[in-house]
Amino acid sequence: ISMTKGTGVVTSVPSDSTDDYAALRDWQTDEKLRAKHGVTEEMVQPFEVIPVIDIPGMGDQAAKFMYDKLKIKSQNDKKKLEQAKAETYKEGFYKGVMIAGEADGVKGVKVSEAKEIVKAKMCADGEAFIYYEPESEVISRSGEECVVAYLDQWFIKYGEPSWADAIRKHVEDPKRFETYTPATRKAFREVVDWLKEWACSRNFGLGTQVPWDEKFVIESLSDSTIHMAYYTISHLLQGRKDERDYTGDGGSASPLGIKPEQMTPEVFDYIFLQKEYPADCGIPEESLAKLRESFEYWYPMNLRVSGRDLIQNHLTMSLYNHAAIWPDRPDLWPKGFFANGFVEVEGKKMSKSEGNFIMMNEAVSGHRVFNLDGKEIVVGWSSDSTRLALASAGDLLDDANFSCEIADKAILRLTTELEWAEQMTSEAGKAELRHDEAGAFNFWDRAFDAQMDLAVFKTEQSYDKMRFRDVAKFGFYEFLGFRDTYRDACVKENIPLNYNLVRKFLRNLAIIMSPVISHFAEHIWTEVLGEEGFVCHAAWPEVTQPDFGFVRSVEFLHSVVRLVRVKTQDEKKKRAKKGNTDEIEHVVLKISTEVPAYHRAILRFLASKCEDGEIPEDIMSQCKDFAMTDEECKGPNMKFALKKAAMAISQAKEVGPDVAFELTVPYDQVETLESQRAFATEAMQVKSFRIELEPADEGTATPGFPTVLFE
Repeated sequence: ISMTKGTGVVTSVPSDSTDDYAALRDWQTDEKLRAKHGVTEEMVQPFEVIPVIDIPGMGDQAAKFMYDKLKIKSQNDKKKLEQAKAETYKEGFYKGVMIAGEADGVKGVKVSEAKEIVKAKMCADGEAFIYYEPESEVISRSGEECVVAYLDQWFIKYGEPSWADAIRKHVEDPKRFETYTPATRKAFREVVDWLKEWACSRNFGLGTQVPWDEKFVIESLSDSTIHMAYYTISHLLQGRKDERDYTGDGGSASPLGIKPEQMTPEVFDYIFLQKEYPADCGIPEESLAKLRESFEYWYPMNLRVSGRDLIQNHLTMSLYNHAAIWPDRPDLWPKGFFANGFVEVEGKKMSKSEGNFIMMNEAVSGHRVFNLDGKEIVVGWSSDSTRLALASAGDLLDDANFSCEIADKAILRLTTELEWAEQMTSEAGKAELRHDEAGAFNFWDRAFDAQMDLAVFKTEQSYDKMRFRDVAKFGFYEFLGFRDTYRDACVKENIPLNYNLVRKFLRNLAIIMSPVISHFAEHIWTEVLGEEGFVCHAAWPEVTQPDFGFVRSVEFLHSVVRLVRVKTQDEKKKRAKKGNTDEIEHVVLKISTEVPAYHRAILRFLASKCEDGEIPEDIMSQCKDFAMTDEECKGPNMKFALKKAAMAISQAKEVGPDVAFELTVPYDQVETLESQRAFATEAMQVKSFRIELEPADEGTATPGFPTVLFE
């Protein structure tokens, strides 16, 4: 209710407004409240709730239903009342059916339809008039609140049923339209449901004139919704110096000799709509055929990247207008939209007053110091370190957080890697390395080789999914981590690194990270490796199908080493408190090859809920509901099942649902440890370890996660 508009008086509907129902109950039951405001008992006690709408699942008194369901205590319980309002109004509008309104002809009619009927009747009877206002407060540059002016206006009726149905079908089909996240697809679906008339013109400013009413121009969000089609022919229309000049400013005319004034609507119809050749256009048919061929070759648009705020208008309008221009050719409609959030710096919205508003030129080559929350931050990195920090900032609909610390560390990391690469590929460096071919690889050679293949595989998947944070994770940080592990293992085994694997590592790193750290990658490619051409033109590395089982076994080996060392330190501290300072020399590893029945049940449930790789926000609540009824989980096992669920969900965020929710592991745990017993013993910093198999229901060990005991 806005006290600045209208009378400020509204009707109370305690049948469907939980706020109104809560207020009515407070007036009826709170004597002190009535006394404070001079309200007598007779003013409120006689009133009963009058049903207006019947909502499936909530009944004809939805407000009371939600009041009881959420255990609301009073009209001051704002958070719960907001939740109740959102659920009630949504369900009521889309699913509710009118109980009242027989005289107005809406009894038995859905609420969404009844609203328009009643509005039309009230306007016709002179009881109401149409009033427009901004969706939220709008302040002009002069500081005044803006109102809606009633002007002549052209609208596009996006809500037309057959048109909207075609777009809805396109949006909901993952094979035809890629959105990269379920949340983005849901957002498009919701916009198609509510987008109706849209004001598509304005009477001032720059823009394309409305063809049928040239005193108006097309407003910016409605314009440029199929301009991507022009990209497919622009290189044949705009002047270029040569075949490699795509700037359009190096030549003086179209390569095909076409003049701008010759590009009439009939010419565009020939190119884009496959209509008849316009004989009077002055352009040879052969030239127009080349334009049409180029359009047909390149279109449709595979991907358009834009901000999430444009889903509700420009991007959805682009879908509608493609369907309008090519109604019989859905194969030409956009195949994918990727929407991203905004960029924050150090967890805060960029602001000039805060100092964290960073321009691109100063990020890559400037120098500035500012203080943010007591922390001194120096701006000015390099192109590659800035790009690596941006890739690591986050993707998808969430706001990305640019970390200046990550950019700082990236400078040092890239410099260190460059020095290492130059050292390894120098004549002196190569002389110190082994040159074994693949057939002579030892265990650690094979491990590093397989890990690199897996990293390339995961990085390619991340690019395909537009997950640039994962690109940085798998293609840079984990990729370098595999090299570090390989190097450490070779040191412990007292053997040199393999030159062929070092070169493969550098070559693959340059290729898979060239879209992100382009200058570093090009330098490694040409100056360090001596490869021909540019790395950006190099083919993606050809890798064999990654041996997931073998890579997982190597990760298992290292994880057990880390686990033993951590547990050993903890055990030493416990013993020291009791005065025992003896070294721990022998450990026992309890290993299990299967999980308990309740464990299997909860993991299978989790896997079923995360089939698309996304973890639902309310997954723990779902697990609790499942565990209360499942035969294996309910009763005394319930707390253990939920504890395991929480651990598995936490692991899934790190390693992915496929690994975290598996019931067994794709490798032999005992064989892995036994085959590398000497390495593991030294790395664990003990004299020996013993392996014992543990039945699933008798201990805490699970596949891939042994229990450590001390002798």
